[in-house]
Amino acid sequence: MKNNEIKDELIIGAASKVHEEWCNGELEGYYNRAVAAVKEGKNEGEALLYACIKGDEVRNEVSVKDGKFPESCLDSFDNFMKAVKSGDITVKRFAKRDLTDEEIVRDLPTGNYDLEKGENILRSFLELSGDSKKENLDAAIGAYNVFEDYSKAGVSVSSMENDPKIKEQIGVAIHADWLKRNPEHPNDSLKVPYNELDEWTQAQDLSVFSALLQTVKENGISIDKVAGYTVRDAKEEEAKALDAIKNRKTVK
Repeated sequence: MKNNEIKDELIIGAASKVHEEWCNGELEGYYNRAVAAVKEGKNEGEALLYACIKGDEVRNEVSVKDGKFPESCLDSFDNFMKAVKSGDITVKRFAKRDLTDEEIVRDLPTGNYDLEKGENILRSFLELSGDSKKENLDAAIGAYNVFEDYSKAGVSVSSMENDPKIKEQIGVAIHADWLKRNPEHPNDSLKVPYNELDEWTQAQDLSVFSALLQTVKENGISIDKVAGYTVRDAKEEEAKALDAIKNRKTVK
């Protein structure tokens, strides 16, 4: 396999894993709301509908195969996921996206696109529109570049996973890459140095890198050490990205 093919495989694999984790979290939240509805006295069919609402907003849509409620699907999360994977239960979450004409033609008949609601993003990564894939792919590309950088410097995958100092440096590098890609992001609390982010956000920055390393190990892929190569200064990259954001605000 050529180097570009290996790179593409790692990037798509990492992006897919991150999206799958998001989908599982979304489905678990839906399941927990359904279970809570049962405890409040709703029958299981009603609970599936009530679980579509989070707070004051309709978050999901649900349908059951042939109009039949799968027995015991709310007895455990495992049972619920089995029903989802078999197609007995379909949970969707729509989000506004810019689809191409070809994507609309593909997804409109299946119910995964609606002219008013947008695209169903609670499905396989490879089935998503290019617009929905973009952020995960961009993040995975950034993660790959960091992996390549550290590999050329002779840092092992084990050290990338387990050495606290290296993990922190990688976190800074991943965040610097995000800052470069998102200078106009509306949440200014994220436009700070990595060390000033809360633990949850730091973990999010590292999740795509962890997914990339998982794909690396699953496929037995490695990048050779390059004599004399040194890792780029992540804090310097981060500082430049933050300065560029400040300068944008000053110009405006």
